[in-house]
Amino acid sequence: MFMERINHVTGEREWEVAEEDHDLAQEIARSRFADMILDYNRNDMFLEGLRSVIQEKKEQGVVPHVFDIGTGTGLLSLMAAREGAQVTAVEVIPSRSTELSPLSSKPNIIVAEVFDTELIGEGALRTFKEALISHVQPGCRVVPSRGRVWIVPVESAFLSKFNQIPRLFGGDFPLGDCPGTSAVFDVQLSQLHLRQFIRLTEPILAFSFNFECSDSIIYDESFDRTAVCIESGQVDALMMWWDLDMDGKGTSWIDMTPKWANNNYHWRDHWMQAVYYLPERAQVKKGATICLKCCHDEFSMWFSICEGRRVVVLGEGSFLFLLVAPIASSLTVVDSNPHFRKLIDKLVKFSLLHDVAIGEPFYLSSMSPWQNLRFWYDVTVLQRHFGKIIEIHPQFWSIDLKYSSEVFHKFGFQSAILYGMCEQFEHLQNTAAPVGTVNGFDLSAFDDLSQKARQATDALVDIHPLWEYSGVATGGSFEILRFDLRQEPHDVETNFEISLRPGTNGIPLWMEWQFGNYKISTGLKHPVQISDAPEWKEGVRQGVYLFSPKLLGKSTINVDARFARGAGEVYLQFY
Repeated sequence: MFMERINHVTGEREWEVAEEDHDLAQEIARSRFADMILDYNRNDMFLEGLRSVIQEKKEQGVVPHVFDIGTGTGLLSLMAAREGAQVTAVEVIPSRSTELSPLSSKPNIIVAEVFDTELIGEGALRTFKEALISHVQPGCRVVPSRGRVWIVPVESAFLSKFNQIPRLFGGDFPLGDCPGTSAVFDVQLSQLHLRQFIRLTEPILAFSFNFECSDSIIYDESFDRTAVCIESGQVDALMMWWDLDMDGKGTSWIDMTPKWANNNYHWRDHWMQAVYYLPERAQVKKGATICLKCCHDEFSMWFSICEGRRVVVLGEGSFLFLLVAPIASSLTVVDSNPHFRKLIDKLVKFSLLHDVAIGEPFYLSSMSPWQNLRFWYDVTVLQRHFGKIIEIHPQFWSIDLKYSSEVFHKFGFQSAILYGMCEQFEHLQNTAAPVGTVNGFDLSAFDDLSQKARQATDALVDIHPLWEYSGVATGGSFEILRFDLRQEPHDVETNFEISLRPGTNGIPLWMEWQFGNYKISTGLKHPVQISDAPEWKEGVRQGVYLFSPKLLGKSTINVDARFARGAGEVYLQFY
């Protein structure tokens, strides 16, 4: 069959041939979550919870019958069977577990791992509520039994950067008090340094869910939670995490508290902590009481200062033109995103701007740093349309269309470079690694299926915000491909060999844009020495090639890199 896709570099719509089972393979690759299976703390806590409630049923003289909802690899079912329980495992691909027909023999224990960063985002509330009503015996135990959601208001200039456009030239905020989207920002809070935020209160219990009581599971709830401030400051954001009581006895917990507040911290990437931005920022004083309104529906959560105003949801894009507006008499903004154009209209009215034109190598549709090479193509189109008088120069240029096509001011980028570096990641490699034997169970069949699906559908290079993932440099940065933006797009190709130090398990990749003596990097913030932890730029994502098992332990690796002008694609091979 034919499938339409958008080329993120050229901006063109293209058709490609795909196998009939392409989508299925892609779903397998996307949902394999190897790091979840390799999360031994998660596995051990589920095992402890199962062992506890199965033993409880045996002591009551009842045959334990476990209902495993969304069995996946079957790991939890295998654990339950090994503990002496009868098991009914359910995996429903075209529909949901809530649409099952009644079972012939009703279980007395439910086990399910249907949680995400927001705890309830995968439908945990309905999954447990309807299973308790329709598919199990009265008095059924559930693993996990309870879940709690915790929030902490913080002052953080660092976290504010992800949500608020800064003041420019000492003026007001361009969007006024607009807080942006209310959607969850999932992030590895453990990677924040204590100097990057101030906790204004102790953790506040926002929600508590009893997964064993169908009557207490309510899809829409709202609570006012109060807490005494332990520091003075501005509430810039709320940090959020959750924990799970596996058997209701308070002895076995899965705890998502960040490592700077958790002596029993366990790294994982399939679940993260989260940040929420409030509709308004508030100043608080030490010793004063703050009131937070905590709301959730079936799938999501949102928060506000009590009596706060409602959130306005806005888009995002490039605001570089705001830097030029004070010194330009005529400017034009060109942006293909219709939602962002509406936002620009608001900004024009706010700033009384007229006809603004500017560009930068940033596109909302770009997933990887090098997909912003679309900028190269767009500049070339302008050159062809307006003549060769337009040049990419270390200075800025702009086109003033208000008077004539002969009036040009220089701006632009001189070159772009794709860089790489060798690194030893502490945990990130688990997201792509085979799982092998887990908790005594051979899951090689899962590896065989998921690894083939990953190879068939996933890009060779994964995309991650690397500041969230700890590691140490095992080599210096090296140039992979260089693009001369003063010329029209052309093929670029190279191959070379690099030495590997022991422990290397990945190669981060990023772009650096150069204009004159200035550089804009989407990767390292500073040069890094071997064995030091690299500092990665926030707000952008980097590429990373994670070594396959056959490459681990090698002393050298070959790199083949090619940019195909016609396809607008960067092709990489590591062997």
